[in-house]
Amino acid sequence: MNKQIEITMALSTVEKRVSDALTNGNTPHSKLIAKVIVENLDTTEMGLSQLLLSFMGIEETCAWAIGDECLVHLDKLSSWRMEKEEMRSWDKLHKGHVKGKIIEIDLRKKRAITFEFDGLYKSTGNQESEVKKLEERVSVDVIKRDADLALARPNISTLI
Repeated sequence: MNKQIEITMALSTVEKRVSDALTNGNTPHSKLIAKVIVENLDTTEMGLSQLLLSFMGIEETCAWAIGDECLVHLDKLSSWRMEKEEMRSWDKLHKGHVKGKIIEIDLRKKRAITFEFDGLYKSTGNQESEVKKLEERVSVDVIKRDADLALARPNISTLI
């Protein structure tokens, strides 16, 4: 009968071991460790670009926070989730933008922001649209600040 051993290790411990292996360079398996890291990061959306940025001492950050209110242009949202054409004449649009809030940020993804907003939704078999809370992942570059909201959380890039 084969015995099995299960090892549980904290992520911080793994980070330290990788860091030590890269720092020393003489770890017996450093080439294998590097190969595994690169090949696994290559399967993620942003892994390799973030790795290369980290070699230059750059950590990807986001000027937005969970709970921030923001605007996204209607054309940057998927049309299959809502009645987009009907929304174009909707009084809740602000210069073609939908107002909503950020409910999740995951910088490991190209579409790093989960944007929650009210949209017009028509369920199957229903003739009339109803207002429904919708969520959609969007990239950071499509999010805009409402001029009124900019005072509460200024856009850092405009201050530099």
